[in-house]
Amino acid sequence: MEIKKEILGGSEISQDYFFNYRRKYPGGKKSDNTWGGRLERIVKTVPNKLAFVQGDRRLTWKQFDEEVNRFANALVDLGIRKEERVGIAGFNSIEWMVSYFAISRIGAVPFDLNPQRPLEELSYVIEDADAAAMIVEDEYAPIIERVTRGIVPPRHLIVCGVGRSPQHVPSTAVAYGDLVAKYPPTKPGLGYEVTNEDFCSLVYTEGPTA
Repeated sequence: MEIKKEILGGSEISQDYFFNYRRKYPGGKKSDNTWGGRLERIVKTVPNKLAFVQGDRRLTWKQFDEEVNRFANALVDLGIRKEERVGIAGFNSIEWMVSYFAISRIGAVPFDLNPQRPLEELSYVIEDADAAAMIVEDEYAPIIERVTRGIVPPRHLIVCGVGRSPQHVPSTAVAYGDLVAKYPPTKPGLGYEVTNEDFCSLVYTEGPTA
């Protein structure tokens, strides 16, 4: 006898039936595959293994995790809540990675912003994302400050230098190093759970995607 299985097609899933799909096919118990959960497993396994190299800077996984926790605690203290959007305007750096993991650790939603794009595009993305905060490399801070003048600005602007103190911090902003130095390297207490099913990333594309 042929056994027919009820399968949800791609069209159903694309029409926001993902919750229904999970309800029909819950699968087995899943491990924590959030960015925070993955980082915790790495730290437990190889805490002293080299994780990041940038110039003369070296961070082990344990050191990276501690820096992530400091910044995550800072974001919580600033009032960043679960699923609020936090933008990162900069390029490849340890600070970028720390920011992404810290935002993810507290259940907020990181999005990347290319600060070299036209001003109207930057303004659109920040407004469309309804950004609660922006983390910006110091050389691009004046640009971000300028493009947010015509919109409801993010509640917080955090400016970082790459491997150094930022050279330019607007009066409306706070320096990344000064901020994280105030907080412990321990995992923040959230009062809520961050799960695999949470909204975890917001991506804006540039140009054709086909």
